[in-house]
Amino acid sequence: MCMSVNKVIENCCESINEFLGARPIEEKIEKNVDDAGVKKFLNDEEVEKVFISDNLALTTQYTRRIVKKFSNSFMKLHKSNLYTILTKTTQPAHMASILLVLLVSYSVWPEENRETTVKAKCPLTTFIYLGSFAAHFGAQIWMTFVSGLALYFSLPRHTFGMCQEVLFPKYFLINTLLSTMTLITFTKMHTNFSDLRWMTQLLALTICLFIEMIISLYLTEPLLKLMRKKYQFEQKLGNGDEIGYQKALPSFDCPEYKEVHKSFRKVHFKCAFGNIIAICCTSMHLYYLASKITIL
Repeated sequence: MCMSVNKVIENCCESINEFLGARPIEEKIEKNVDDAGVKKFLNDEEVEKVFISDNLALTTQYTRRIVKKFSNSFMKLHKSNLYTILTKTTQPAHMASILLVLLVSYSVWPEENRETTVKAKCPLTTFIYLGSFAAHFGAQIWMTFVSGLALYFSLPRHTFGMCQEVLFPKYFLINTLLSTMTLITFTKMHTNFSDLRWMTQLLALTICLFIEMIISLYLTEPLLKLMRKKYQFEQKLGNGDEIGYQKALPSFDCPEYKEVHKSFRKVHFKCAFGNIIAICCTSMHLYYLASKITIL
């Protein structure tokens, strides 16, 4: 009786495995190797064959290959002279500033018979305009009032600084691009240089764009360099593991540290103050949109 019950159970297990599409090679892996030994048992191609029926695993494999190719390409670029010129000299920043000014000027400068014009509505232009503005304003609120404060009061100060080192350049670069898209599409949809409200919005968006561009191109990298140098001093004195505000240590008696700390605070204040002005400009434009949009 016991033997017949075991046989029935084995038959049921085999039926379930056939229904789920299990393969013999998977059983062999589970019985002979652990997760860390899969690569020793099979090479990458065989592992992909094992999980070929799993769409998520297959997608992960292809994503890994694509990311690896991009990573290798970036490493080659990182070692090239072009990367050195783009990141270690100021000329690319100057060129980007000039091109951005020309692009904005071309978009908003009044042409002949363009004093007051209302363009035909284009869904794509409206989509880009609203999407870029919403993403821009959302990024500002999240980075300034949510992410920054949450990390500051949750992580050791140096760990928080390393997070900001990754986020700061991307934050201001993305905001610069989004500001450019918002400004250009705003002027493409409607132009009225005799309307004070329209001119006010144009001025606010332009100020926001150039502040974020200046921070991204000229202030972010010096700020990060000063932060790294400042942290090197503090690590030697055992400072930086506290959460929240910096505790007082004899490190301020070092003249070199005091100079670095003072320079860091100046650049950080410029970035923070510029970011607040940019938020005020986008908030003003949000109010302008609220006064124009009618929801039925």
